[in-house]
Amino acid sequence: MTIRRAVTIGMVLLLASLCMSCASGDDDGSGGTADGDETETEAVEDATTTTAARDEPSAAAPDEVTPYVQDLLARYDAAVNEIVADPSIAADGTNPTVEDFLDLFASGNEFAAGSLEGWTAQAEQGVALQPASDDRGVNTTTLEGPLRRVDDDTVLFGQCTVQSYVVVSDGEETRREDRKLLPGTGQAVRIDGRWLLQEIVTPADAQGCISQGGVGGGS
Repeated sequence: MTIRRAVTIGMVLLLASLCMSCASGDDDGSGGTADGDETETEAVEDATTTTAARDEPSAAAPDEVTPYVQDLLARYDAAVNEIVADPSIAADGTNPTVEDFLDLFASGNEFAAGSLEGWTAQAEQGVALQPASDDRGVNTTTLEGPLRRVDDDTVLFGQCTVQSYVVVSDGEETRREDRKLLPGTGQAVRIDGRWLLQEIVTPADAQGCISQGGVGGGS
């Protein structure tokens, strides 16, 4: 990754010097800029943007990966909270929220596919989840402790899922959970230089998260 970054910086500097050469050769006394020169400048700018991109950090230093995993979990919660509110969209692979959800995982990921299948089944049963309160989402996932490196492209992490929801079945409230704490684990993998979620596991018989002050309540 260090080599790639060095190459990237070198390419940016090279492109910058080429731009300066083009600019110095444009003074033909006309006071204007030719259409061809504008096109060339735009091409150089596009190339500079492309070469400036670099891979996300490897797990050689797990702390550097932490912000990427936190972002993935935040995006995961955002997608989940929208889908469970209207699980009928889970079967629509072209739905923007479903696309956002699938973008968090590698193509063909079994955890993602299983989640969508479960939500589709809920929709068929007329079941949806609504937030139990205005200040808290149905599902909130946070890291518990530091990431653990498996290899440069794989990390494991502890996580706490906080669930606060009302189960609505055919328009009627049938159950309510208020700040239920579910400790578990997760895994993220780096594919083609980009960190993605592999799975999030919350055992059904486990409750209570250290970071959230103990065991949550339900009703």
